[in-house]
Amino acid sequence: ARGAIGAGAQWADTALILPSNAPTQWTNLFTGAKVEAMPRSGKRVLNLSQALDSFPVALLFALENDDER
Repeated sequence: ARGAIGAGAQWADTALILPSNAPTQWTNLFTGAKVEAMPRSGKRVLNLSQALDSFPVALLFALENDDER
């Protein structure tokens, strides 16, 4: 799809499917924004509309692994 990337992009429901044991809390190291993985259709996903909301690239760092709580 062609169009804007980053702020103003039309990502709709596009998501990155994560492993089931992936952390739910992430920080974008470029922007400091917090991104949260959400359940969708039995899978854990990161919504690209959230991850790429203010910058067209995200370098995500896991804040905590849910299995380690």
